[in-house]
Amino acid sequence: MTCLTLSLMQADAQTRTVPELKEALSQSMEQAATAGADVLITPELFLSGYGDTADTARYAQEHGSEVLQACAQLAAQNGIALVLGYPERGPSGLFNSAIVFDRSGEVVCNYRKVNLPNDYERGSFQRGRAPAVFEIAGVRCSVLICYDIEFPEMARSAVEMGAELLLVPTALGPEWRIVADNLVPVRAYENGVFVAYCNFAASSLLQEFAGLSTVCGPDGQALVRAGLEPGMFTVTIDTAEIARIRSRLTFLADLKLMRASR
Repeated sequence: MTCLTLSLMQADAQTRTVPELKEALSQSMEQAATAGADVLITPELFLSGYGDTADTARYAQEHGSEVLQACAQLAAQNGIALVLGYPERGPSGLFNSAIVFDRSGEVVCNYRKVNLPNDYERGSFQRGRAPAVFEIAGVRCSVLICYDIEFPEMARSAVEMGAELLLVPTALGPEWRIVADNLVPVRAYENGVFVAYCNFAASSLLQEFAGLSTVCGPDGQALVRAGLEPGMFTVTIDTAEIARIRSRLTFLADLKLMRASR
């Protein structure tokens, strides 16, 4: 049995200066730590906001930048891990990325979004590659970003590599709320895995988001589900539930048998 406490930062998507971003993140990290969290998850592209090409380029960060170093220090100061959505400036261009700092501030993963769903993303970012598995406090995790979770193959690939928890920063609009309401629980159910899906709050100065951040258990049931407003939502997961649920919902075992019979 391994338990992990997650805090989801359902942030208002207002445009912030760099000092304001640091302050908002610092306050959220302190709040999550006070709630006993092991990890804080932000929405997709938290550092720049979603949808504005100029802001995406303006706030893009290279590895080792002052801003990312400050985020690493916040993780270390508060003793909790951080999953941070940000625009990454790489050698070949920009990526829609999520960087993961452990509780000591060390980088344990930097995931680049694979599936780019619209003109803004396809015009701004390069495609990333397949997800990787890493550990946070003994729990095997993998990051997907927003549209990635809508592809069953992406979640299944991470789970077959050993992921017990899928961490999914997102920027979901209200016209697609079926993803938060129905598809995310299905991904958890069909893989017997925990899924933490963290969105922006519903109202912003620039556009509307769906809110509805959620953590689903391996039976597809929501352990916590946010409403529309900004807030912090904290829940503890127990990985012992994975074996218990998979003993009844045997999709992964049956899939292996199906493949072997070909």
